[in-house]
Amino acid sequence: MAGTVFYNTNKVDLAIKNRDELMLHVEESIAKGFYIEAVVILHSLMENYTYKLLHILSIPYKASDRLFQCLEYLKIHVDKNDICVNLECLENESVSEYFFANLFSNGLADHIGAWRKKRNLMIHDVAIEELSKERFLALAIEGNQLFEEYETVLRRFIYSKRA
Repeated sequence: MAGTVFYNTNKVDLAIKNRDELMLHVEESIAKGFYIEAVVILHSLMENYTYKLLHILSIPYKASDRLFQCLEYLKIHVDKNDICVNLECLENESVSEYFFANLFSNGLADHIGAWRKKRNLMIHDVAIEELSKERFLALAIEGNQLFEEYETVLRRFIYSKRA
């Protein structure tokens, strides 16, 4: 595809490979009060899992695209029902049906989008906002829960056997 630059999948694979270590670091960061650090790691993991998914589905994206843009690309393809990958694990369910049910119709993608907006406000306005540990803690905990849900949906797809 002309003009399409796929993200460096080696870096994406490394981020996913380091998932356990990174999640341990998230837990430690939250326990020690380093909430912003936890939020940054969680956002990075969500983004890298999404890049991996789009790569597997051959959905084009640019190296500069971020999480919300990539989720939007996926939604466009799900809505068009034009994802042409068959998976044994999904039985009679199409890939589009799987992602519609597990990511879009249940609101998970919207919750991730809302969390991302709060994360952006926190990250970009941290120097001018009144510091609230409670707000940062809540954002870290919410991000952790959303990542676990998101990862479950994506891992079932990414690491399944293709028919």
